[in-house]
Amino acid sequence: MRPAEIKKNERAEELIQELEDGTISEAGHQELMEILRNDSAVRLLYLEHMQLVSLLKQTAEDRVKLGTMPVSPDMVLAERKKGALKSVVYGLAAMLLIGLAALLVKTQFIPAPPSEDVIAFEYSNHASLSVSYDGKDLSPQDQLKVGYQVTLRHGLVRFTFPNGVQAIVEGPSKLKVLSDTSVQMKEGLAWFKVPPEGVGFKVVTETMVVEDLGTEFGVWFDSDGFEQVHVGKGKVRVFYKEESEILLEGQAVKVSPLGGMLEQDFQVQNFRKAFDRDLPYMHWSFDKLDDGAFAAEGNISEREPELARLELKKLFGEQVDDEASYVAAGRFGSCFSLNGDGVYGETQLKAIGGNTPRTIAAWVRHRGDSYGLGGRTPYCSWGKRESGRLWKVFLEKGDNDLRLFTSAMHSAVYSPLGSRGIDGKWIHIASVYTGKVRQDGFPEVYHYVNGELLYPKSFEKKTEINTDVASAGAMPLRVGAAIENKEGAQSVDGDIDELYIFRGVLSETQIQKLMLENKFE
Repeated sequence: MRPAEIKKNERAEELIQELEDGTISEAGHQELMEILRNDSAVRLLYLEHMQLVSLLKQTAEDRVKLGTMPVSPDMVLAERKKGALKSVVYGLAAMLLIGLAALLVKTQFIPAPPSEDVIAFEYSNHASLSVSYDGKDLSPQDQLKVGYQVTLRHGLVRFTFPNGVQAIVEGPSKLKVLSDTSVQMKEGLAWFKVPPEGVGFKVVTETMVVEDLGTEFGVWFDSDGFEQVHVGKGKVRVFYKEESEILLEGQAVKVSPLGGMLEQDFQVQNFRKAFDRDLPYMHWSFDKLDDGAFAAEGNISEREPELARLELKKLFGEQVDDEASYVAAGRFGSCFSLNGDGVYGETQLKAIGGNTPRTIAAWVRHRGDSYGLGGRTPYCSWGKRESGRLWKVFLEKGDNDLRLFTSAMHSAVYSPLGSRGIDGKWIHIASVYTGKVRQDGFPEVYHYVNGELLYPKSFEKKTEINTDVASAGAMPLRVGAAIENKEGAQSVDGDIDELYIFRGVLSETQIQKLMLENKFE
């Protein structure tokens, strides 16, 4: 599409929107009439707008008994101003009927069949997903058609539409292809890249419609029940009940069926904006201390190696003496030896945010408990020290056993390990968060110890998971100490080796391979 055509279509879109709002001027009305007379593509654009309004109105009628009406403001305002718009709409309708008469004759009034255009479909190597059509399961393939639904349990997929629009979706998510210019999103996290040829692409949910106006944007169903929209470039229009708002680059809103449309902190860090078949991960081997820091490996740390360096620090800003003493013989090569003396490791990387699935795995040799800041001192932590916005993994010693905890602060699950690790021997631990919530309301977390699956028990109160990696108060990844240097803070008394952090869910087989061979593929 040439720049002049894009500009004309943008102007036509603006005029049609003013018509639907009931705010079009006489001059704008005349301009729109002229465009419609001379451009069949704009006439189809107008019909598409009317189809969307009709769809939203039908949704409202179907759901009014429930007391929730996710209706476009354009439809509501058009109803309120029906009398004022009659002459304009009738004039346009007459003109459209004349302009479309020949087309209707040619097609013998038979509705156009669904588009045969296919949507290219790719998925990552470790993705777990299913594809269905009209309630029937299909084998995952490299093409999708209108009506296909994808349920992504974990991993990454990419949709590429005929007009060049790309949707990069991270599990757990569920999407349905409504047309070659729209999708229905039922849960999850997705980033949309829309080229000029794809302007007008729509994402439909139960409570809102997001219409692209030339942009990159993300849609996120967070664990608090909100549907969020974040704009990375350009702009979008968000429709919700009687509200409509245009969002520009760097802006975000969250929408609730009960609470309306609210401003939201821009958190583009939570989205996967590029497709990669490999599982994203970081790995610290602790084999070599270079200039006071341990280097990281993995495809995440390769993009930001300096941010992922784990630098030795000491609580309260004290100097770290004799750095070499914190490297000892480990399970594979050397390890990071923490002695409970205030030394810990810290990166500049804020790790994994929101309710994104994640796996943490490492070899540990636990010696003693630390209860700094009124809680257990973690081997690994990041986020903000608020309920649901922190993520940490720690061990706790009992009289005759050891317990493995995964905590979001005030919402924790734990697994008793029995006598394993109580004698100061190396044990391999893994904490897997699926991004989902269990039936009892606690985060769905699985623990593995020495490759064996343990089903965690609930502890403390239920909290929605929204790990903070975006706010000014969010702290980067730390190893061996709590994330704040407040009075009473302590460091871990134990050793850690071969620490892995994955953005995604590892299988039991992968975790066992990691334990035995120090690799997951």
